[in-house]
Amino acid sequence: MRVAVGVAVCVAADARAVTRLAASMTTAAATATTITPQARAFNSESPFCAAALILHEARGVRNGNASIWRQGPPLVPCCSMDRIELRVLKLRPSALLPARGTPHASGLDLYACLDAPLVLGRAPSLVPTGVAIEFPAGYDAQVRPRSGLSSKGVGVAFGTVDADYRGELFVTMWVFGDLERYELQHGDRIAQLVVAPLAPLALLEVAELTDTGRGAAGHGSTGR
Repeated sequence: MRVAVGVAVCVAADARAVTRLAASMTTAAATATTITPQARAFNSESPFCAAALILHEARGVRNGNASIWRQGPPLVPCCSMDRIELRVLKLRPSALLPARGTPHASGLDLYACLDAPLVLGRAPSLVPTGVAIEFPAGYDAQVRPRSGLSSKGVGVAFGTVDADYRGELFVTMWVFGDLERYELQHGDRIAQLVVAPLAPLALLEVAELTDTGRGAAGHGSTGR
């Protein structure tokens, strides 16, 4: 039996929102930390981004004001956001839906969907998740490593899921360093899924590129 489940995911609407966020952060950092009722009302229905959390913490530390955390969540106006729908199809009854580990986590955890334990070795293995996803064109879904696994010597290949792909999500995994093997169990968190907007892009062939101070220097040219 296949079950389709909708998961709401917030993503930044456009690049102009980043400019507005930078301006609001600059202004807020230079002013007092007082939060007005109007700002609280505005933010109570708005999503927050990590930049607002960082700014909120910096302001509290700068002013030596630990009580600011008791006023509620950080209330700095953030990016304008559009809510899109991430549609998730369970391909097997035992599959687990992607889920955020904390309310403000950037990625949704992906879980191994296994009939029996799977031992990872040096050679890359495709680990099934038991789910397929659908999201609007103009967005990019990225499969990213989990830091906890990386610190143990378990590698995850960075992957891109295209908006027109409807197959099962697989995570490419292997072990590295001193680790010779790693056993995965059904339901283990193996990677995280991050959805982000794509920049509208027009490819243009040109005769030359604009000059910069850096030019073609790369591969460590800026130092360690």
